[in-house]
Amino acid sequence: MQKNVTLIVGYMAYIFSITVTSILVLSVLAASFELPDKLELLLSVFVIFTITFIATGIAIKLGLFRQRKRR
Repeated sequence: MQKNVTLIVGYMAYIFSITVTSILVLSVLAASFELPDKLELLLSVFVIFTITFIATGIAIKLGLFRQRKRR
């Protein structure tokens, strides 16, 4: 039971960290640069993908996404 709660909290922290970091980075970039709409969309997709990739790598290193062993 406690392991399930720990996993749920870990997943919530994972999603929260991606969301907050993406919002912060995108708001700083929007305040710093005046970009055309298409370039802004492309930059947003790239930033979100990069942050998700980094957060997933950290989560794997911390053991959040453990593989279950098949019997």
